Amino acid sequence: MILENREKKSISVIVPVYNTKKFLKDCLDSIVLQSYGDFEIILVDDGSTDGCEQICDRYAERDTRIQVIHQPNRGLVNARKAGLRVAQGDYIYYVDSDDWLDKNVIETFILIIQEQAPHMISVGIKREYGHRVQIDSVPFRDGLYTKKKIREILIPELINTEKFFEWGQHLTYWHYLIRKTLLLENQQKLDDEIRMAEDIACVYPCILDAGSIYICSDVYYHYRQRNDSMKWTEVPNEYDNLKKVYKVLGEKFLNQEDKNVLMKKLKYLILFEILTSVPEKMLFQDGTFPYKKFPEHSKVVVYGAGLFGNKVIEALQRSRYAEIVAWSDRNYVKYQEEGFDVIAPDNLRKIEYDYILIAVIRADIRERVLKALPEYGVSSEKVINIDMHEIECASLPDEFII
Repeated sequence: MILENREKKSISVIVPVYNTKKFLKDCLDSIVLQSYGDFEIILVDDGSTDGCEQICDRYAERDTRIQVIHQPNRGLVNARKAGLRVAQGDYIYYVDSDDWLDKNVIETFILIIQEQAPHMISVGIKREYGHRVQIDSVPFRDGLYTKKKIREILIPELINTEKFFEWGQHLTYWHYLIRKTLLLENQQKLDDEIRMAEDIACVYPCILDAGSIYICSDVYYHYRQRNDSMKWTEVPNEYDNLKKVYKVLGEKFLNQEDKNVLMKKLKYLILFEILTSVPEKMLFQDGTFPYKKFPEHSKVVVYGAGLFGNKVIEALQRSRYAEIVAWSDRNYVKYQEEGFDVIAPDNLRKIEYDYILIAVIRADIRERVLKALPEYGVSSEKVINIDMHEIECASLPDEFII
């Protein structure tokens, strides 16, 4: 129950909107119908052309809490800044216009603010795939974390772990209610042209600056996973984008006491993004990175047909370092239906090859693959995995400067 006799901290919900007409009403209804209603709603129409602009205006006409900003298309970072500039709330919650909220998330935030007054609140989210739901819960015990606990417990698990590559606690805006003062300090520094990892580039510095964070393991935010969303479509100038993210985070990290730990995390993140987004910059350039050295012109099987597996195939074809004799994956039926020439692992027994390259970027999945390969008659001597020594010794390209 909200204690009305206590000082209330106001919340502004900011929704950047761009051509999501199919989902926008569900999003806005989930916000305006919250169980606690005393908060501000800011809709930033970022040059929509599909009718979203009219939907925003109609909602504003019948709900006095809603303010609409119409602007030419300037990108997600700029739209969030535009909403932040006019926000009156002490706390900001960003919601994507194709997602939706459980009805009591704002009430939960208010109760925590009244009891603890933290600088940030972290909650879990549900990734909605249509046919299935994946829960991203917060991997920490509920409660208030002061500065010391943030450094000792939270920071080591943010973005990624010591393994390459293993995601740690995600740093998307949807996970966090953030004090406006923290966002004013950190979000305004972001280049408007950043199109990927923009959440990390702002949320991580906010966490470093926060005096306290309240962890709530409950799940309130529904993230709609779409193949045509910004997350899943090609980002222009990806390489330049990564350089900007590296510079923003690097400048922040180098001023921290634990800068060495933070810079290692940043290196792993950038390597991961390069290998999965712009692999031609490093994958099989001047050798076999990120794999240990193996003889040139070897006959290889590429195991793994996901995003990174595709990149490995392309890199080998481009470099001609090795001869690809087969491409395999446990989910071969799915990839065959999509038109890829991927064979069943059982068929590896029928193929002559020198090595199998594990073309899987996530550490936990690589471990499962390594355990499964002997079932298909694969000798461990023929398996070449991503080499941690190569990762540790690797330097980012010279263009990455702070």
